[in-house]
Amino acid sequence: MMFDHNDKEETLDVLQAMRKLEDSGYAVKTDEELVAEFVGDDATRLTPDSKRVGRWRAKMVDFCYEVAEYCMSDRETVAIAMSYLDRFLRTPAGLEVCQNQDLFKLAAMTCHYTTIKVHEPPAVPPEVISEMSLGAFSVEQAEDMEFVILQSIGWRVNPPTSYAFLRQFLYLIPVGLMTASMKESVYEAAVEQLDMALRNRHFIKDKDSDIAMSALLNALKTICNNDQEKYISIWSAIMKECDDMDSRVVLNVQSRLKILADSMEQDVESFDSTGSVDKFPCKRLFYGRSNSLQSLMEGSVVSQQR
Repeated sequence: MMFDHNDKEETLDVLQAMRKLEDSGYAVKTDEELVAEFVGDDATRLTPDSKRVGRWRAKMVDFCYEVAEYCMSDRETVAIAMSYLDRFLRTPAGLEVCQNQDLFKLAAMTCHYTTIKVHEPPAVPPEVISEMSLGAFSVEQAEDMEFVILQSIGWRVNPPTSYAFLRQFLYLIPVGLMTASMKESVYEAAVEQLDMALRNRHFIKDKDSDIAMSALLNALKTICNNDQEKYISIWSAIMKECDDMDSRVVLNVQSRLKILADSMEQDVESFDSTGSVDKFPCKRLFYGRSNSLQSLMEGSVVSQQR
């Protein structure tokens, strides 16, 4: 990847458009009123913010990375897929999916399949989900789930990702402060942190621009070899152009991301208490078909009619 792009005005225009998108229809927000009404007096009902759902999500992020590698697709498709999933889970149909492990797996796989279909030529057929799940889910189930998800997220399928923000921020660094090859090294170091943040539920509601900036700053510290003067010069050059970003928020996310990166204690718990889940492909990840999709579809149609 080349970072010798030097049209600053174009980069700023792109960033402005991306920031507007992440603050509007692509923001991951929990409707507390909706969740409270859904949960009611039943404390056993799960929500997108539940620890157990977070563990399911982390495992599906890992699974989708395996699929991306297997299909030779861009790893960024996983970030786009998680944007679909995280927004979907905070809708009435998505809250129902949080109650059923099989439906959750199907939803996550469908989000990734849809992302590849939209963003990666050539398009892949829905049979891929059935094949990747070792027959646990049918083509019809995949197609039905895709419709429910797209309808629930308002057909918004082009989210600005933290990876996209990272590339634009790197374009803003003047050539005199950092060469293209150094930017490549910073990009690779920052992407490792973005990968970790993507699978961690505590970063879901943070803005992708803040996560990208935080990963960039952490990577810069490493690449600059503790040259504080150079680090501050580069950070100042970027923040000067991104004066609409809250530096306090960025520093907070940066600190949390640094702790996560340093600890390397990523949550690798299994989907259930019966044992760990092997690497893809894994039969235990897809232990059976769900009978809940039909009721989910019926509920979604009813809610739309209302």
